[in-house]
Amino acid sequence: MDMKTTITLLFFLLFQTYVMGQSFQEKKMKSTIKSARVFLKGAELSRKGSIKVAKGKYRLTLNKLSTSIDGNSLQVKGKGDFTILSSKFNINVTEKPINNLSADSLLVEIEKIDFKLKQINKRENLLRQKEVLISSNNKLGSAEKGVNSTDLTQMLNLYETQITKINNEYLELEKKQKQLEEEKATLNYHFKQAGGVEQFRSGEIIVEIESKAVQTITLEASYFIGDAGWIPKYDIRADDITKPLKLEYKAGVYQNTGIEWKNVDLTLSNGEPAQSGVIPQLQKWELNYARYTRTADKKYQAYVGNKITGVVNDENGEPLPGVNIVFEGTTIGTVTDFDGRFSITKPIEATHFSVQYIGFITQKIPIDRSNYILYLEADTQTLDEMVVIGYGNTGRNSGKNRPKAAAYTSKPQPKKEAVKMTSEMKVNTTTVDFKIDKKYTIKSGAGSIAVNMKEYEIPVDYQYFSIPKLDQSAFLIAKIPSWDQYNLLSGEANLFLEGGYVGTTLVEANTLSDTLDISLGRDKSIVVNRNKVNELAKKKSIGSTKTDSREFELEIRNKKSSSIKIEFYDQVPVSVNSQIIVETEKKSGGNLNESNGFIQWKEKIEPGKNSKKSFKYTVKYPKKEKVILE
Repeated sequence: MDMKTTITLLFFLLFQTYVMGQSFQEKKMKSTIKSARVFLKGAELSRKGSIKVAKGKYRLTLNKLSTSIDGNSLQVKGKGDFTILSSKFNINVTEKPINNLSADSLLVEIEKIDFKLKQINKRENLLRQKEVLISSNNKLGSAEKGVNSTDLTQMLNLYETQITKINNEYLELEKKQKQLEEEKATLNYHFKQAGGVEQFRSGEIIVEIESKAVQTITLEASYFIGDAGWIPKYDIRADDITKPLKLEYKAGVYQNTGIEWKNVDLTLSNGEPAQSGVIPQLQKWELNYARYTRTADKKYQAYVGNKITGVVNDENGEPLPGVNIVFEGTTIGTVTDFDGRFSITKPIEATHFSVQYIGFITQKIPIDRSNYILYLEADTQTLDEMVVIGYGNTGRNSGKNRPKAAAYTSKPQPKKEAVKMTSEMKVNTTTVDFKIDKKYTIKSGAGSIAVNMKEYEIPVDYQYFSIPKLDQSAFLIAKIPSWDQYNLLSGEANLFLEGGYVGTTLVEANTLSDTLDISLGRDKSIVVNRNKVNELAKKKSIGSTKTDSREFELEIRNKKSSSIKIEFYDQVPVSVNSQIIVETEKKSGGNLNESNGFIQWKEKIEPGKNSKKSFKYTVKYPKKEKVILE
């Protein structure tokens, strides 16, 4: 070997050593989620992993992660003799072609069935509207003229015929829909086997390090993810009105990240990091004539019942589990079960609720009924970014033929009972954290699991409340003084009264009062009656003026073995016309509010005793006019 060759070889070796010293060795690094701090909306996850490295630079990839990680929130720290050079979040996309042209023909057949299913859904909606129209127009006769037996029979026969016809068509549509869904399931199976393109998307965290020696290092990455949260829940037990109230503070924890959280340390926080921290500012309010002024949206008439149920489907009528249902402006909500169904108690003032799920457009639903069948529309842009597996074209217009994410087709999980435990409560500057003692496994898209946070025995003042005119029942109210010490949030509560389940109520923790009132439901041992005193319902006319009198008697009986305190109300009419004069002649010691006409009584009733109150009012008005006095 001559001198020139030796020098060239030596230079090449030195250059290769230099290049190797500057380049990164690629390595995959296994990691697992160790802890989750779950907020009302969103969660901060922490995952750890270890790997053996030599001296030098490495590009380590923590793969098979959720695609919905907020990359801006990523923080990485480590343990060992090394330096972290950089870290970033990335979405890895791989495609696997399936070589079989029969997929196109199968896709055409699936689209035909989808069209037929949409036709059925539209027809069912039309039938529902028709049914409402028939039911709302069944008024017979008029105030001036009654209805004879012939007209009544004809009207009833027509009503029965139309409703029967609608119900029969419902049954036929249901049968046809079931057949089409079975055909579609078969076609989908063959489509997956036949052809198309499988697209795999997964998140990954890439960390570049420089190791100082041969060693085993540990990396810990923490990040925020939006597809998780918890909903406040309660079990309230009142064994006796002479004993403290037992309150179990729970959380319905859910996550739809696409990744299972296995045996994680769980902390629940009442914080909302996704909420803006920017201070709002008032803008100038410019007032002009009505034709130039934008008016506020009209309020919907809220459904008068207190329970809302329903089912949430995708565009093709398939049920969606794990969908978040929340009343606007509150923390009161629930999550759909495996069959897409939900049931929730409605706050009195609520007019809308929102329906949210990853990959679908959020809907704002007006509360105008008690039962809902909802269909969510796929958010094409989000699905293009988030879907785990897709078929067919991978372009922007392929979203309509995508199957649902794997979470939709996972086997139903048995409902888990809340584990009774204690938790460590930490009060921060602006938030409160509950560190749960037990490790939890939370599957993605499997609905919510119940977690016990705290159990309290609270000294309360029990009081009954009744409005006999509206409901001849007595409602037991628990008044909790200095309630802010318990850090309660608004949520639905299961009620147990004297050992038995009596229904649900709401803990509405948005009051500014020092005392929190919780309705514990009706108590059947308190009997309430309201009767009209007919002989005193007098009517007389003097000149052009007519005078009407009404008197009502209220009676409340205590069948319990202990005394009770009760507050009850009735009312007299309030005139808004100078020609109508209302005079209250009797109120049995009640307090009359002149502005709204409400009469309030507060009584203490001993065991086995009753309390009677009556009130009377007289109304004077022009003889030619008509007023409603009851």
